[in-house]
Amino acid sequence: GSTSLRRRVFEFNTVAKAFTTRSWNLRTESAPNMIADAWALDGHRMVVIERDAGRGLTAVFRNVYVVDFKKVDADGYVQKRLAVDLTNIADPNLVSLPEIHPGDVGIGNPFKVVCESIEAVQVLSASRLLLACDNNLPNLGRNPTVADDSEIIVVDVPGLKAKG
Repeated sequence: GSTSLRRRVFEFNTVAKAFTTRSWNLRTESAPNMIADAWALDGHRMVVIERDAGRGLTAVFRNVYVVDFKKVDADGYVQKRLAVDLTNIADPNLVSLPEIHPGDVGIGNPFKVVCESIEAVQVLSASRLLLACDNNLPNLGRNPTVADDSEIIVVDVPGLKAKG
């Protein structure tokens, strides 16, 4: 695989306060994409945010994957499974409405995470994630005329902790 798609994951032992000798390769979907945050599901799986550098209407790639460090392919890359596409979150009950500022984008059904810095994920349960945007004032994402507010988003992700 292309090294421009490779991100290295290093294991850190919090008891010994040192890196171990273990590391893995994680393949991004596009060379400029970033791994923004990760959270452990169990002893060998994590959820990770992979995102582009877009904001507002140019924020087109924001996926949360479940990564399994026990499943490595022939090229040395860990297996990842899409958990949720943050640019296409079903909001049939329209909880993201009404807009806070006139001209807000990405609200309604589907809801879209359009801040530039979607940089925090926390597993709340076997089927829920909490995500947070770092507003990096004065970034303009949710609205082209107003600096981003901090956004905390809870997303239902059925089967999040399912094995495999």
